[in-house]
Amino acid sequence: MCFAIRNADLPITVNGSVLDIDVAIKFMDISSIKLLDMEYRLDFFLTFEWKVHRKSCDAYIAQLIYNKITNNKPIAGDEYLVRGFEALKIWKPDIYIPEMKKHESPTISGNTYFIMILVESNETCHMRYDSRAAAIFSCQYNFRSYPYDKQ
Repeated sequence: MCFAIRNADLPITVNGSVLDIDVAIKFMDISSIKLLDMEYRLDFFLTFEWKVHRKSCDAYIAQLIYNKITNNKPIAGDEYLVRGFEALKIWKPDIYIPEMKKHESPTISGNTYFIMILVESNETCHMRYDSRAAAIFSCQYNFRSYPYDKQ
């Protein structure tokens, strides 16, 4: 059995509309502030939520059944939690932060990301990607107007 699912495959949208993605960032810790390098380390949770057509959802779940992650056929109200390697196979939005210099491992160990699939109806599925991340960000200071500046 072969599935045409890669993490680069954009899912089918509901009614052929634009894919709306809700993004939430929860900051956990700011540490390692380096004034000379003008950078700091930030630990944070990143959440993406979006709705896809049921056909995309069924393809994801068929892959989970094939890989023996679950044996349940999808019905409305079902939730599937996908972790580890299987979560990497499901499409999720890319994020680009211009000030990010380097992505690092979070301060906690263990599984730091998962995807939740919620089968809502015959037409839609609700997808949620949660990740714990850490990164080094640059913070360019301009001292021309110091101490009267606002940055």
